[in-house]
Amino acid sequence: KAMEQTMDKFDFEVRWHPFFLNPDAPKEGVKKSDFYKTKFGPVQFERATARMREMFRGLGFEYDMSGLTGNTMDSHRLITLAGHQGYDKQNALLDELFVSYFCQGKYIGDRQVLMDAARKVGIEGAEELLLDPSKGVDERLRKNSTNTLLAFLESLTL
Repeated sequence: KAMEQTMDKFDFEVRWHPFFLNPDAPKEGVKKSDFYKTKFGPVQFERATARMREMFRGLGFEYDMSGLTGNTMDSHRLITLAGHQGYDKQNALLDELFVSYFCQGKYIGDRQVLMDAARKVGIEGAEELLLDPSKGVDERLRKNSTNTLLAFLESLTL
């Protein structure tokens, strides 16, 4: 919203860079609600979920805690591929993935979910990339972690 409200004053180019919040997450995924209850405790989980629902509603979305969370290497590889095809495509892909994960309870570690999103926004080479786990992986992608996220979030407060 802030970008939309200031587009007449500033030029924005949004680029997404991969990072892992949980690099050891299982590929098969785990139930989101169970994972977050364990990670934050039941009381904090309920507070955060209520706040997220409120925030999402304010933006015209319904927050959905169903579904799985887990290893997101394939989604990061696909996001990186989309970025090479243009940041507009990359942003459109992220919009699809965010809605899938946060509003529809879909698991973004699932190749079919990723393929559906890639097709919808016109990402070329997505199927080939996702069928070969060695494609689109470099050391930077493997090493990015929570520290990268924290550095990014700190930069937003400057």
